[in-house]
Amino acid sequence: MKNIHYLIAMPLVLLTGCKIGSDSNEKAYFDIKNPYVIDFDQNTHNFTAIFSDYPKSTNLQNNEVFYELSATYDDIPAPLNMHKGIRLVGNNHSDDLLMAIKGRIRGLEENTLYRAEIEVNFATAAPSNCFGVGGAPGESVYVKLGVSENEPKNIDDNGMYRLNIDLGQQSTSGSEGETVGDLANGQECGTTEQFVMKTLATSRVFDIQTNERGMFWIIAATDSGFEGLSEIYFNKLTLTLSK
Repeated sequence: MKNIHYLIAMPLVLLTGCKIGSDSNEKAYFDIKNPYVIDFDQNTHNFTAIFSDYPKSTNLQNNEVFYELSATYDDIPAPLNMHKGIRLVGNNHSDDLLMAIKGRIRGLEENTLYRAEIEVNFATAAPSNCFGVGGAPGESVYVKLGVSENEPKNIDDNGMYRLNIDLGQQSTSGSEGETVGDLANGQECGTTEQFVMKTLATSRVFDIQTNERGMFWIIAATDSGFEGLSEIYFNKLTLTLSK
């Protein structure tokens, strides 16, 4: 398999909006009578990575390097190595680091209101019931799912990168995103760490309006209160739409 790795020193516009891999099998149209499965075992479906809630780099410090930000498309480690995923890594020096993947949902009716529910499958090696600086490496790294009419992008907020859509703050949900759980994998702290596949889903139904091209954006993210290194492999998103 060809792995696509990104140099952390590259400009932020590439790091936070980079094309992680090919999307030759991207599904542009689907029937809302059936769930739409975005399976990253197959390819990246043109999803891109974005990191937020950390300070802009200065002449004295490259914060993309300092925060160890990385986005790759790779095999999930054993025992899940039969699967692939979009791997995000970051070291939360700001006590508030957000790591996310985003993608377009296309092929819908133009300027139409839909109701959306989302499920995510991801791999995590963060054990349960551990202590850490600022919070636990599992329970204090919150997983969020959301949809938006606008492309999720970073804005400059007094020298800090902030997301332009409302996913909420850490454990709280926002108008465009819901906190659905955390990174803890159910393996007791102190045992040998291994990757476990975990599934979380929204409990609310989002109202989302397509644009004049019949599309909207979907996002899956972690929002960390743990002041250390976090790692996640996003393996699958399942979107259920209705009118």
